Amino acid sequence: MDWRSVLRKMHSDYNNLTFFDPITEQELNEIKNKTGVEISGDLLELLQQTNGISENVTGSLIFTSNQIIEYYKEHLDFLKETENIPLYELLFFSGNGCGENFCFIVKDGKFITKEIGIYYPMENEYRIVAPDLMTWAKDWLSGELKT
Repeated sequence: MDWRSVLRKMHSDYNNLTFFDPITEQELNEIKNKTGVEISGDLLELLQQTNGISENVTGSLIFTSNQIIEYYKEHLDFLKETENIPLYELLFFSGNGCGENFCFIVKDGKFITKEIGIYYPMENEYRIVAPDLMTWAKDWLSGELKT
C-alpha cells in the first residue's frame, strides 16, 4: 500500500504534512535493540515508506524511530516513578497532543494484535480505538476519533 498517497488523500491539508525518508535497517534494529520490540505489519510498511510524518501545524502525526524509542523509554520511566504495574507492554507511534499516545500492544517483542489503542498515563489506562492502522488514520484525520 502507498501510505503517503493514502494519508495525503485523508488529510484535509496535505500540504502541511512532511514525510521523512524511509526507515533504514539500522534504525529498525535500533528500535528492536532499545525496546525489545520487532516492528511488523502496517506500521513496518508505513515506516519503510516514511520514518515519521510531521504535521507542520500540530506536530507529529507518526513518530520517527527516535521518537518511538523515546516514548517507549519515557513510558517505562513513568511507570517506575509511579510504581504502577503496566497493564500492557505498549509501543507508541503517535500522540493526540494532550499527553495521551496511540499505540500497539506487544508481548515478547511482537505485536499481538492489529488493534490501535490510546494510553492515558495519569490513569494508567488503555482503550482500543481502532481495529487497525488504516482505520485509525481515517478516523483520526477526519476528526471522527475523539480522545
